[in-house]
Amino acid sequence: MRVIRVELLLPAEIRSRQKEGAYAHFKEERKKYLADANNSVMSELLSLLAYAKNVAYQHLNTPVAFWADKDKKQVMEYRGKRIRLDKFCDMIDGSITDAEKLL
Repeated sequence: MRVIRVELLLPAEIRSRQKEGAYAHFKEERKKYLADANNSVMSELLSLLAYAKNVAYQHLNTPVAFWADKDKKQVMEYRGKRIRLDKFCDMIDGSITDAEKLL
């Protein structure tokens, strides 16, 4: 992007014939459209895209549900919340009972 801007403001074909004020004009235009010592808009967007891809890549391999007590397997953890297996089974039994009553 920056190379394209330079080429538009100071074309290579006419650089040898440029007047003295061409460089000053270039600096004025640069001040209007670029912020000194900061990334351009496109550079910032690409940086955010790379950051988002890195975050997504790092978090894809993280398990969402796992056994909180690996030996007994009576408590499951799902997104930081503990679910007791007996309560979960009671919920399923209750749902089945409710469905049977409706039929």
